[in-house]
Amino acid sequence: MCYIFHEVFGYTLGSVGPLDGLAQSDILTAIANATGPRPSLFVPEIAFELLVRRQIKRLEDPSLRCVELVYEELHRIVQYCTRSIQDLHRFPRLQEGIVNVLMGLLRDRVTPTNQMVEDLIAIELAYTNTNHPEFVGGATIVSDWVLKEENSRLKKRAKQSLPPAVVQGGTDKKTSKAGNESSSFWSFGRGKEQPPPAATAESSA
Repeated sequence: MCYIFHEVFGYTLGSVGPLDGLAQSDILTAIANATGPRPSLFVPEIAFELLVRRQIKRLEDPSLRCVELVYEELHRIVQYCTRSIQDLHRFPRLQEGIVNVLMGLLRDRVTPTNQMVEDLIAIELAYTNTNHPEFVGGATIVSDWVLKEENSRLKKRAKQSLPPAVVQGGTDKKTSKAGNESSSFWSFGRGKEQPPPAATAESSA
């Protein structure tokens, strides 16, 4: 059952894209139907709610399928447990009665479980929680954009306020320092060189 919840059901929910099945024409139609004949300056919230409810409804079928898979897995567990107990083989009627009781209990719980899943989806459809911390609304997008623009404006203002002579003076200072180091290096090397000895008459003879 852990594999069913985390792998099968989790993968199915992860594969459901938020914009799957929504064409641009569907979005424009929802906005037009929400505003009516009068054009609106901002996108109405009712259009967003209609499109979100349509996408939330798609989560109902995978959830009901998960309930069915869990029921089948519990059915196999009951069959395995009753067969693995050797003492029950001595009492076949008792074994059959235990299996029938357990399977009847599981069957009776399937319908309420499906109803609970449908109720949870209906709750999500009834109210869209736009105050959730992970919900990115229009106000958040606008505030992030304003903050980004303000930071870029401050950076440009800081670059413009910096005089160019400071940058050039730092470059010239570094260049002159490197030139002094190179000249001292070569002068140090020339200081160690000795002049060649003068030729004498005896050596020439």
